[in-house]
Amino acid sequence: MVNLPNGLAAGFLDLVYPPRCLVCASAGIEGVCSACGSGLAVDAQLRCTRCAAELRSGSCHECRTFGPFPFTRGRVAAKFDGSLRDAILRFKYAYIERLDRPLGLLVAQRLRASPFRGLENPLLVPVPLHSSRIRSRGFNQAQRLAAVVSLELGWEQSANVLRRVRKTTPQARLPAEERAANVLNAFAVRSGNSPKGRNVVLVDDVLTTCHTASECARVLLGAGAASVSVAAVARGA
Repeated sequence: MVNLPNGLAAGFLDLVYPPRCLVCASAGIEGVCSACGSGLAVDAQLRCTRCAAELRSGSCHECRTFGPFPFTRGRVAAKFDGSLRDAILRFKYAYIERLDRPLGLLVAQRLRASPFRGLENPLLVPVPLHSSRIRSRGFNQAQRLAAVVSLELGWEQSANVLRRVRKTTPQARLPAEERAANVLNAFAVRSGNSPKGRNVVLVDDVLTTCHTASECARVLLGAGAASVSVAAVARGA
C-alpha cells in the first residue's frame, strides 16, 4: 500500500469526493456556501414573547388558536423557510450532523439579542426522541443544538431530565388538530433527575403549533420545575 503525503492524499480525496455545501450540496464548498449562509441568520421579525410566532396585530393569533401554553416564553432565530428550512431538514433527515453548530449558534445569537430577562440558573433540556428514532437517526438533533447553546452561553445542559416513553407519529405528518393527542403522555421525567426548582429552557429545532413543547413543559412543571421557557431554531407557520 502506497502512503501519500498528507497534501497529496487530501487532494486525491477532493477529486474523488469533492467537498460540498452542507445545505445545498453544491460542489467545491467546505461547510456552508455564501448563498445558503446568507439565509442562516437571526431575523428582525416582531414576535410573540410567549410562543415566538410572527405578530401581525396587537395580539397573537397562535396563542389564541392553540394556547394557553404552559411554558412562560419562547424564542426562535427565524422563520422556517428558505435556506434555514433546507438546513434543518438536511440536519434531521439527511443526517448531516455538522449542521449542529451553525444552527445551534443561531439559537445562541437569538438568546443573546433577546434574552429571557430575570432567568436565573437556567437548565437547557433538549426535547427527547424515542429510542427507536435515536437508533435510526444516530443522534438527537435537539440534544446537539442544546450542546452548542450550552457551550456558547455557558448554561448548564442535561439530556437526562426528560425521556420519551412512547413512540409517536412525527408531528409534521399530522394536521394541527391531531397533534395534541399525538404527544399526550409521551414524555416523563427520568428517575433521579428532577428539575425541581430549576428554570428550564426547552430546546428543539422547530416550533409550529407548540404541542410538543407544551406537553414537555406540562411534565416538567408537574415535576417541580420553577419555570419552562422554549428556544428553537425556527418557527413554522
